[in-house]
Parts: sequence; structure tokens; C-alpha cells
Amino acid sequence: MAPREKTKGEVSDLKAKLAAVIKTGTLPQPKDGKGGSSGKGSASATPKDTQTIKRGLFKSILHYMTINVDMSGLFTQMIIASTPTNDIVLKKMLYLYICTYAQQKPDLTLLAVNTLTKDCGDSDPTVRGLALRSLCSLRVPNLIEYLLQPLKTGLSDRDAYVRRTAVLGVLKVFRLDPNIVEELELELKLKEMFANDQDSQVVANSLSVLQQIVRSPQDLITKPVVYSLLNRLKEFSEWSQCAVLEFVSNYRPEDGDETFDIMNVLEDRLQHSNSALVLATIKVFLHLTIAIPDIHQQVLERIRGPLFTMMHNKGPEISYTVASHLRLLVERAPMLFSQDYKQFYCRYNDSIHVKKVKLKMLTSVADESNAYDIVNEICEYATDPNETISRESIKAVGTIAMNLGQTADGLVERLLSFLDMNMDHVTAETYIVMADMVRCLPDQVEKCVDALALLKSVEVVSPEAREAIVWILGAYGDRLQEAPYILETMVLGFDEEHARTQLALLTAAAKLFFKRPPECHRLLIDVLEKGSESANQDVHDRALFYFRLLKRDIQAASQVLGSAPPTTATFGEQLGSDLKDALFKEFNSLSPLYGEPAANFV
Repeated sequence: MAPREKTKGEVSDLKAKLAAVIKTGTLPQPKDGKGGSSGKGSASATPKDTQTIKRGLFKSILHYMTINVDMSGLFTQMIIASTPTNDIVLKKMLYLYICTYAQQKPDLTLLAVNTLTKDCGDSDPTVRGLALRSLCSLRVPNLIEYLLQPLKTGLSDRDAYVRRTAVLGVLKVFRLDPNIVEELELELKLKEMFANDQDSQVVANSLSVLQQIVRSPQDLITKPVVYSLLNRLKEFSEWSQCAVLEFVSNYRPEDGDETFDIMNVLEDRLQHSNSALVLATIKVFLHLTIAIPDIHQQVLERIRGPLFTMMHNKGPEISYTVASHLRLLVERAPMLFSQDYKQFYCRYNDSIHVKKVKLKMLTSVADESNAYDIVNEICEYATDPNETISRESIKAVGTIAMNLGQTADGLVERLLSFLDMNMDHVTAETYIVMADMVRCLPDQVEKCVDALALLKSVEVVSPEAREAIVWILGAYGDRLQEAPYILETMVLGFDEEHARTQLALLTAAAKLFFKRPPECHRLLIDVLEKGSESANQDVHDRALFYFRLLKRDIQAASQVLGSAPPTTATFGEQLGSDLKDALFKEFNSLSPLYGEPAANFV
């Protein structure tokens, strides 16, 4: 039997059982071979047995719902089978069923509204809260009038659980019809509860809802409100404390004394075991002191310890989150963290993602006083079993050398020593970094070119590495006698090269032609001929462009192709100051993890 037919049969069987329970209170009895009753279980079930049977049937129905089987055809039977009942378990399952299919069956949902409305006045606060939550979750605009009175009553309920549920219900009503919230003055009621309710969770829910329904959330941030929340902070759950601290981070104190008062109140939150709470507290400290540079620097020094502790002692997910936030602070103030560079050394149990972030932080804090120690450590990672970490470590050595500039002689030599390791990915990444280095450090060109002198043929497989080698040979081939002959061997296999390598070969041959015409004349003809026959449109177009440029005006071609490569100090991959400021404003969010503002991914 096909799975779909089997499921359809099981659903029909459930429907028959539900109808039997509604009619007789028992399940239908199986027939014996002669068509009569088997005689077993024929006695009427007790009320307890009926309740147990209903629970089993409801659980089966919910099970099929979770595997995406449409059970909406049982809507009427579900409501009839569950009323009247005082069983809280049955009510929970019924409410879940109704909320799931309310939008598909808006007419039949009206049958359940009376049950939900009645339960909103039940003596049990748990039942009242569950009924009100379900009533607000129907998401049927035509039934909104039925939930307004229970909602208003719930906001003034004597039980805190019901009030919490009612506050969140206001937001659900707002999603359906914002005008009703305004007409019934529910916003004013929430503000009153936000300021005066004795239950901390009601206050937290009110804060969350108000921030989403008021026209100007900034108007909520006043001195009395902030002080009231801070004084009650320890009453809130950890999750609610994070929401309160996010709210407080937008407050701007009147003077330095007020700033210190707030930070003194929150000081113990930095030692909390919950990493989210610690990050939320750090955000408050950073934002409160952003306009006071001296105090801001002291805050950065104060929060280093908690951040380092969380990065090293938590699980891989939290470690990565903390490391990503720490990287943002390190790049804003590298000098403050330069003495703590050993905290960023990779550990054997660090995940790959954490190691990558740590390598980026090591490149940021490296200066003349610690660069050689950092590079010695990073060089150990070049032989890491994970190729990604190995490549990132080589890239980090090159980045540190480029950042130090004139004092990077020893670092460049360490980088070039990777060529002796005879590991394909290590050699490939070294060539890629060398191409960047000669653009940033003209004084190191001789060392990099000399490293290519022993290169008889290009053995590396990586297209990026082959492209880098070709670029260096084209830009500085006048300093390397073997340059044209190395390019000739690559041109022989031009058709097998990656498109990016083919483009590099075209440019390198054209550039080298103007520096060593006799040796490169034949090379240029061959590469232009093969490029013009390429099936790749970019390669084809560039070959024709070079050919026509050379044919039309050799002097113009010399100016375009024979010029020296420009020197650059930065690359586009580096974070700009505007992006860093944007990420700093969104501290303690996903933005530092993604490396871009929330507007780009929300």
C-alpha cells in the first residue's frame, strides 16, 4: 500500500473512532470472523476511560498534524468531543488544533469561539490564560470582535499569568487591526501596567509590546522609567533582563555622575554566567560612554576580562559569538588589546570558525613590539590539518607584514619560507599573498621575485595561485630572467587553464612584451591567437582588445599595458570605518557575526 493511501486510511479510522467516542463514549468494538461482537470490552467505559481514550485520539491527530497531514476535516468532531471537559490536557490539545486550522475554517472556528470565551472566565487562571492566548492566536479578522472584551478583562486579571498573556494578546490584535488598539486605548493601559504592575514578567512583556506598537519608541526612554527598570532588574528573568538592558542602552545620561551610577548598578551583571546578559551589559556600558573618550577607554579595559573568559570557557557557538563581538572592539581600539595578544592564540579545541576570528584579531593587534611573537605562533598553524586554517594563517602573516611596512623584512622571509614546505595548498596561498605584498611593499619586490627564480614550471593547481604567479611575472618579469620561459610553458596548456588564469596570461604577456620585446614577441602572438579562439567570452574579448590596441597605436598600448603597477595601502576586503561604526551601534546582535548591518539581511 502506498504511504499516502495508508495515511488516508489511518485518518479515516481516526475519524470513525472520534465519532464513536462522541456517540457512545467508547471506541468501536472489533468484529469476530462471524460478524458478531468479539465479546471483549463490551461493557460501557467509565468517565476516566473515556477521558483516556479522548487523550489518545487527540494525540494521534496532533501527531499527523506535525507530519503535515491535513486534519482540518475533523474540526467539528474535535470541538464536540472536547466539550464539556475540565481536563486541562485535552483543552491544551484542542486549543492547539483550533489555532492551527482557524484560518482554513473561519466559519467553523465560530463554533469554538464560544468555548474559548467561556474558558476565559474560568476559575482556574491556567485555563483562563490558555483560552485567552488561543483566542488571540486565531488570526481571523472577522472574529476580532469576540476577543476584545476577554482581552480587556485579562489585562486587569488578578493573576499575573493571565495579565502576561493578555499583554502579548494586544500585540496580536495590533497585527490584525492597529486602529482597534488605539480606539480601545490599549496602549495607555499597557503604559500604565509597564509603570505600575507588580509582576516583573508583565512589565517585561509590556516593554516588548510597547516598543513595537508605539509610533516613537524613543519616547518611552525617560529617566524615571530607566531608573525604575534598573532598580527591579534582578526581579526579571535572564531573558527579560537582556530586553531591559537593550532598552537602557538607548538612554543618554544627563552627566557623568549619572553614567557612573548606572554602571555601578550593572557592575555585577558582568560576572553573570549567562553570556547574553554579559554582552547586553557590555553594550550598555559602551553606549553610555561613547561620548566620553576617557571613560570609554576605561570601560574597554574593564570588559576585556569577562569577554576573554567567555571566549575560552564556553561552548563553540558562544565562543564564536563572543569572539566576533570582541573582534569588533579590537579593530576599533587595537592598542588597548595589543598587550593581550596571547589571549587570541588558537587552542587545540577551538572550532574552525573561532580560529579564523582569532587569526583576524591577531593581525589587528600586531605592532612592532609583538609582531614577531605573533608571527612565530601563526607559523605553527600553517601545518594545521584543516586546509582553511592553514591558508588563513599564511594570509595573516602576509597581512601583518603589509601592516608593518618598512620593518617587515623578517616577516617577509618567514612568509617565503612556506614555499619550502612542499604542501600544495600552503604553496598556493603563499603565492597569492606574495602578489598582494608586492603591491603594498615595493621594497620587498626583489625578495619575492628572487623566490620565483627557482621556479622552472608552475606546479600548483589552484587557479588563484596560478593567476598570482602570472601577475607577478607580468608586472616584474624584467627583473627575472626566466619569466618569459615560465609563461611559455603555461601558454602551451592555455586551453586547460581556468578563465581567470587565461586572462592573467593575456595581460602578463602584453605587459612583458614592452619590457622584453625580443623574447616575448612570439609569446604574445601565441597567447593572443589562443585567446581569440577561446570559447570564454571575457577571454575572447580581451584578446581582441589587446590585438586591436597594439595594431592601431603601439604608443598608446605601451601607456596602457606597459605602465608600472600602482602601489596600494589597503584592500577592499578590509572593513571601512563607516561599517565598523554601523556594526558597533548594533552590538549584541547578529550584525557583528555576519559582518554587515542588519538592514542587509533582515
